[in-house]
Amino acid sequence: MKVDTKKAIAYQIRMSEELKKYRTYEEEQKHIVRHLMQRIGKNVKNKGYSADLLEALRMEMMHRRRMKAQTLGLIERILAQTRDDTLSLQEQIKSLCSSSKSIKESMGKSKKRQAINPPEDDGSRSALDMYDRIIDINLLADLADNGWKVEYAERSKAQRQEERTDWAGAVVAVVGLYDKGKTFVLNHLTGANLPSGKKVRTKGLSFKHMDVDGTQFVLLDSAGSNSPVRVENELSVYQKEATEHFILDIIFEVSDYFICVCNDFTSLDQRYLGKLARSLQRSKKHFQEIIVIHNFKDVTSVEVLEHLWKTQVTQLYSGGGGATIRTSVAALDSRTEQLDDRTVVWFKTRT
Repeated sequence: MKVDTKKAIAYQIRMSEELKKYRTYEEEQKHIVRHLMQRIGKNVKNKGYSADLLEALRMEMMHRRRMKAQTLGLIERILAQTRDDTLSLQEQIKSLCSSSKSIKESMGKSKKRQAINPPEDDGSRSALDMYDRIIDINLLADLADNGWKVEYAERSKAQRQEERTDWAGAVVAVVGLYDKGKTFVLNHLTGANLPSGKKVRTKGLSFKHMDVDGTQFVLLDSAGSNSPVRVENELSVYQKEATEHFILDIIFEVSDYFICVCNDFTSLDQRYLGKLARSLQRSKKHFQEIIVIHNFKDVTSVEVLEHLWKTQVTQLYSGGGGATIRTSVAALDSRTEQLDDRTVVWFKTRT
């Protein structure tokens, strides 16, 4: 079936215009919701969002949803008019995907990597077995339908009221793109046993109150950005992106320190870090640096590790004033249970 090029272009223009309207509504909605979040600031560490805030958010979402309904209706009519052309394109895409799969299957098997990581979580544990509180945010629009589910661990419910509503310590947020090993890194840094692995998905915002050697703080774990999207309609991807931006805004407002986890350092990671760095520079937060952890989980040799560190870190930022810094720290030797002097090396950038 041939596709009418002129008709397709006309439909594309109309679709683009209506999507611009829809995005405008989404952006206005996001700014209003962010303004409401700023009013409560650190109160997210308390029992949860207050009833007044949730009601205000719910009313605003319902209002915006009605505004977007007309635009969505027109978009659906445009999609109905082009359904035959779309089906034809889908068949072509399916054919291309089939060819791509055949090519991938013909490639040689990858080398087995050294088993240096602990066994992955099999997904049988409940997230509340490890986290204290979870705000399950799947889509921003869910708030207007059934609201967001806020879960509390049984041990958290059993604590005294004053302990539940006033966690001590700063909020440390662990951020990064999807499937970079954020929870895995958290476990190694804090000695926690948070659920991680390929079968485990961290929900919207997950809080864990920690006490490491007498230092109390709140870990804020989250679902990574750019995660796969379940496509139910033409706007599924955009709605997911809007939700991820909103979650990042919440994390930024309530957190005191930021740890960003990445694997192979890509331009997408750089853009993500750049946006976070600019937000920090404009803010009044006391600590305006980002701790970046490169989780080279697939590397099994020192030579490869040194090569990646050079090509993905030092060479990229040395021209901008970056420098390697060394310092001595006291570290516990797991064999002797004694403190030993260790040299820690990291790379500090200006941006």
